[in-house]
Amino acid sequence: MNQKKFNDIKQAYGDVASWALWSDTNDGDTSDVSILDPNINDGLFQQLHTNYVLVALNISGQIKTPFGNFHGGKRDFMLRDAVKDTPLEGAYMTDLIKNYEEKNSSSVVNYFEKNISQLQLQIAAFHKELANVGANSSTVLIGLGGGVCRLLEMAQEKYCLKRLTHYSYRNLRKDEYRQEVNKLLLSLEDD
Repeated sequence: MNQKKFNDIKQAYGDVASWALWSDTNDGDTSDVSILDPNINDGLFQQLHTNYVLVALNISGQIKTPFGNFHGGKRDFMLRDAVKDTPLEGAYMTDLIKNYEEKNSSSVVNYFEKNISQLQLQIAAFHKELANVGANSSTVLIGLGGGVCRLLEMAQEKYCLKRLTHYSYRNLRKDEYRQEVNKLLLSLEDD
């Protein structure tokens, strides 16, 4: 990663994507994205990678801050705390479906299962995004939730795809989620 590539990614995808880095806080507030500013974090470019790409389904509301996706939601701290100090830290994060605001994931999945041509357009844009950020044949996609995995499987995704529970799942506890992430990472070592 270098300054030009980072700026290009920020310009193209800053309103829909981010990186799995969060500023240190002791609470659930994950809205501070200053850690993603190379003028503040001089080691930023060494931390960012596409070995893994965390993929959620879609945004539930407009992202107002560049790289603010996955930063500032009520339960984004779950993801922060689960990936901290793991190989997922610094990974690229994005949504499969762009510009489709909907809080009900089942509605999103149902729509795109019935509108395959729309899904194909989203998948094509997603693949272009992955190429632009530097993903390659060894990149592993980590689908956050069953819905995004179902759509990626329907599209016969060419990347290796693994699944994690979505961090917003209400009954999920922080320690359980961290264990799930660790279990996933162990399974990747065995592959």
